Amino acid sequence: MSQHIVDHPLITKFLETYLLPLKRSKVEPLLKESDLLEERVGVLQNTFRGRGDWINAFTALIKSMHAFENTPALEEQIRFFTAKHTRNWLIVNLLNDVLHLKETQVDLTTGRLPSRAHDIIQNAYLSMNALGEESRYKNYLFATGLLFDFVLLASKSPQLNPSGTKFDEFVKTAYAKGIEQSKKAVLLSKHKERLSLERFVPILPLLRQAAMCVFAYIEPKWLDLNKKSEAAKTPETLRCVLEYDHFGIHTGTIMTLIAQSFSVFENMAESASNWPFVYISWQDGRKDHHDAAAMAALTVALGERLTPASFPDGQRASAGLPELEFLDYVTQASVLGGKAK
Repeated sequence: MSQHIVDHPLITKFLETYLLPLKRSKVEPLLKESDLLEERVGVLQNTFRGRGDWINAFTALIKSMHAFENTPALEEQIRFFTAKHTRNWLIVNLLNDVLHLKETQVDLTTGRLPSRAHDIIQNAYLSMNALGEESRYKNYLFATGLLFDFVLLASKSPQLNPSGTKFDEFVKTAYAKGIEQSKKAVLLSKHKERLSLERFVPILPLLRQAAMCVFAYIEPKWLDLNKKSEAAKTPETLRCVLEYDHFGIHTGTIMTLIAQSFSVFENMAESASNWPFVYISWQDGRKDHHDAAAMAALTVALGERLTPASFPDGQRASAGLPELEFLDYVTQASVLGGKAK
């Protein structure tokens, strides 16, 4: 990463008010869930380690739900409450370690939160099953959904967001749009041969929407530029150029920094690194990352600017989107959302 990007004031603000607080919360071990229940319970037990106040609060919560003759061991309490709900409860408490909000503050006497944990982090909770309860994408989806939740919670913090700028409705709309595009990306990917990183394709549009929410959070003036870009149906490549001209960074920068910072995203940062100028990855010899990002770019364009009619049936996607010149994807009107000719 070039030094002028690292030293950019908006990157500094992004790090200080969003990324580093999220990292300091230590939620990362809970973002990637094992398929084995025993391993999931073990991770949750480790998260409780050294937090006697949380253990006592959690025990009080469990006892309020069932009159046990003897207090069960922590492992049994987790199994009773379920690993899923315990994870959500712990994540809210971990986030509160850095946020200190009334919305995330647990009552240590009763173990109760101001509202249900999965309502506090509802984007993460809903995302996990957005593409199927046991889908191969669930860890990526949960982690990306939490990015939306954290930007909403951070915006309520006087320390992290002293201006008090609110953009809840924008985040809600962006999340819904991202999930819709993720679902479309799954369908499109089924008709693309040799897509080795297919697991990244549905996540990149959602990660893009999360990055846009973060952009609005660190620079409220971005919202005006985005509104104008949406009204003009500005191509994604040009929109990011405009962002860079106005603010010195663009959405792809934020996408990449986030993906680089959390192990749950594996090497997805490589796919995002040239967003939206995905052809650079092809020219760099990273064909697998190019294809993943290019399929995501096709999904975004189809969802926001173009229609199935923009892509001639039976021709390569580049006929409707020239920046995808290296994508060997033959478009089918019926798959894109239109009618087959």
